[in-house]
Amino acid sequence: MEIQEKGLSLAKGQILFRGVCSENENDDWTKPVSTTLSPYIAIYHALKNGYTKPIKICVIEVPVDTNVKAIIGPFGDNVEFGQEYEVLVNFKHRPKVHEEITRGNVTFQSLR
Repeated sequence: MEIQEKGLSLAKGQILFRGVCSENENDDWTKPVSTTLSPYIAIYHALKNGYTKPIKICVIEVPVDTNVKAIIGPFGDNVEFGQEYEVLVNFKHRPKVHEEITRGNVTFQSLR
């Protein structure tokens, strides 16, 4: 897998964000997951994909006891989206929910 071979090791405790519509069926963390360094970008994508529907913002703390690798975007010739601060990560499994807070139709999950 390219991430394991060419990826950079993320700093232990690095914070990443992922925004999804709660109706999104793509919650398979065994494959690479698109995250961002910016909470604003995560919120934008969650709203864009689930406008008027409940959304979920994952605040992911890279585990201190593992070596997590990632590829930092923009990818290939797709530099027009460089402002998304995308980080493609292969966690191999979904981090555990440490805390969950819901305000209105937005759920924030702290994952570790």
